Parts: sequence; structure tokens; C-alpha cells
Amino acid sequence: MADTWIKMRCDLATDPAVIAIAAACELDADTVVGKLHRLWSWADAQLTDGNAPGVTKKWVDWYVRHDNFAGAMCAAGWLEARRGRIVFPKFDKHMSQSAKTRAVTAKRAAKCREKSNAQSVSKRAPRGEERRGDKNTPLREKGAPEKNDEKTASGQSIVRVKATDVEALAGRLFMKIGYTGDDGSFVWKIAAAVHAGRLSENDAHTAAENTSRKAQGNLVAYFRRAIEHRLEEKGGGLNAMLRGIKIMPRLPKSPPEASDFGDELAAKLKTKTK
Repeated sequence: MADTWIKMRCDLATDPAVIAIAAACELDADTVVGKLHRLWSWADAQLTDGNAPGVTKKWVDWYVRHDNFAGAMCAAGWLEARRGRIVFPKFDKHMSQSAKTRAVTAKRAAKCREKSNAQSVSKRAPRGEERRGDKNTPLREKGAPEKNDEKTASGQSIVRVKATDVEALAGRLFMKIGYTGDDGSFVWKIAAAVHAGRLSENDAHTAAENTSRKAQGNLVAYFRRAIEHRLEEKGGGLNAMLRGIKIMPRLPKSPPEASDFGDELAAKLKTKTK
């Protein structure tokens, strides 16, 4: 069952985009925030990647009960209207399951730091004693990548990631590019890089979407080139990034076997062949 909550900032009402939407729709900012909550909650419950085929700006206006609300969101960059569908930009950053996991992990980590700092202030070692056990070792969150002292030849830290922790993201990437073969280890590596914070989820999904729309022939090879292009634009290198990632206990090559990914992927491929 999906989580029944969404991320919303405490200062959302003062965001310039909300102010612009309020002015365009002649609404107060608090009302705009309420309507955004209604629309984003629908998107979180109904969509997997931010794409809503068959949904139009007119429907959005009807759903939030205000004319031109969708148009104002588009002008603010918070909604895109394409032929026969609407798209929520940066969906994976804010409303995907991995985004929620990151939000919860960050909140827990902040609480751990606060508790650790409070303990270090209240409990000081006696003067002159060895402080061997005085260091506070941060707790690794469940599902977080495991860091260690192992490094690559260039000195980059190597992060170990469990395959089960990136299965959902890998499944979405496989589904988006439409690949069902047994040579998809690169897709798993990209999912692990996102999980380890070496690559943004937005870059991964943008590359996958470009592959879905433009690729002919070897889908994984095209996906690799798309990732390389995204990294080169930001001054990074693909090979160096991948050398710092290890998937445990072994690197998978095929899409996840979960039935929900399999069914959706099969449906997508059937549509493509028509």
C-alpha cells in the first residue's frame, strides 16, 4: 500500500511560484496551497512517474474548482501541458516513494544528530582520561548505502548498495525505457548511483524518458549515452562514478521480477508494437 502522505514545505505559501499562481487566479496564497495539496495528493495516488495520459488542463481546473489554475501552474513551471496529457515536473524528486524515503531518512538523521549533540554536551570525559569511546558514531539508516574505507584508484570512496534497496527504482527505469532482456546490469548500476547520491533521480529519469522516445535498437546502450551526456553537461564522468558503486550481494542483469513491474512493462511493450 502506498504511503498516504505527501511532502509539502512549511513556507510553501510564501514561495514566489505560489504568489504568482495566486495573482493569476485572484486567490489568496492559503487557498492556492490548499488546491495544490488536493492536486498533488491525486497525482501521488494515481501516477508513478508524473505523467498523466488523457488528463488535460481543463480537467485540472475542474478538479481544483477554479478556472485557469492549471494555466497558472504551467506559467510557474509546476505543471506541463503536452499533447493529450499533463506532466508534473520533478515528480520523482518530490512525490515518488524514494523521495518520501529520503525525506523520512533526513528527518531521522537530523533527530539523531540533535540527540548525539545533546549527549556530547552533557557527558564530558574526565580530564586526563583517554577518550577512546567518546566519539559518537552516526547510525546508518535502514536501506542507506553502506560506506567503508575502500577506495578506487583515483581515491573515490566506494559505496556498497543492496540490490533489494534499489529494486523499485530499477524497475521504474526498466519500465520507462521498455527493456526486458538479460543485459540490463547498467540500469541497476544507475539505480544504485541514485540511491548512493552520486546521480540525481531527475537525471536518471530524464535519460530514461529520452531513451523511450528516441532510441532505436539497443535500448541500454542508448540509455548509457543519455546518462553520459547528462553527466558531461555537469562536468562529471560516468566511468568514474560507476567505479565507486558496488551492488550487493551480486549485480543483477534482468528487470526485477515483481509482478507489478512485469505487468506494466508487458503492457507498455504491447502498446509499442501496435
